Amino acid sequence: MKRLLIIILFGWLAQSCISARINSHQMVQQPERFNQLLLLVTDSDNVFYEWNEDNYNAVLLGQFNSMDGFGLRKRIHNQLQIHLNTVKIIPADQKFDIHKLVSMDEFILNINDLEYDGILLVHTRALWREDVVINGDSYSNPRSEFHVFLMDKDLFEKQYMAKMSVDGSAINSFNNLFSRFSRELAKDLSNKGFILRPAVL
Repeated sequence: MKRLLIIILFGWLAQSCISARINSHQMVQQPERFNQLLLLVTDSDNVFYEWNEDNYNAVLLGQFNSMDGFGLRKRIHNQLQIHLNTVKIIPADQKFDIHKLVSMDEFILNINDLEYDGILLVHTRALWREDVVINGDSYSNPRSEFHVFLMDKDLFEKQYMAKMSVDGSAINSFNNLFSRFSRELAKDLSNKGFILRPAVL
């Protein structure tokens, strides 16, 4: 019991050292409520604007199922599923061979047999550590920035988009940041009516 309390206390302390800033935009007057989201995760250097072939090729081609990004995608998916717990999260990369170039036409054709009602694109714009010196001691603090797009299934039109920065302290891991990112995203999406309010926020 004592060990469990220590773990809970450390978890609370770790989260309390994290700050999150979100700037979000609801793109429709009447939000549609989503129950099953197809998840796309990319860390492309290019910026996503809207769903078309040029943007797909610049941001998603060779990225959403890359070998290098496998661990990142898995960690973000796990945290999203924990915090967006009223929604089923379906990782799109699991439908395709890893590290294979998939054209937009092939992508759309292959996701047609999946059950989902919206697409959640998480674009990790930056993950880095910032070194700071306090009273002669050096610390390495994790920093992150995300772009998020929620699109409908039929026309791939943007329903919601957000920019979020999540910063931690030296005791935090990037997984702690992904957890806070997912919690803040769940809160914002539910407040705007796009998903049912998660059990715990």
